[in-house]
Amino acid sequence: MVFVNTKKTADKVADDLKYANFPATVIHSDFSQQRRDKTMAEFRKESSNCRILVSVNVVGRGIDVEEMDYVSFKK
Repeated sequence: MVFVNTKKTADKVADDLKYANFPATVIHSDFSQQRRDKTMAEFRKESSNCRILVSVNVVGRGIDVEEMDYVSFKK
């Protein structure tokens, strides 16, 4: 999980990771609650192809994901 300060940065980091062939997705407040819920559900599944979640710090508050190996904060 990667936390950043802005939605623009979240989009860029996720795009850069995907371009480098890392299985990343992004979540932030521009997305509907339904889409955010679906993204989080997919991220939590062990069988998911989505292994890196990029989020704005505020959206990430209260997120609890078992078996998470790394959390990163990018300024």
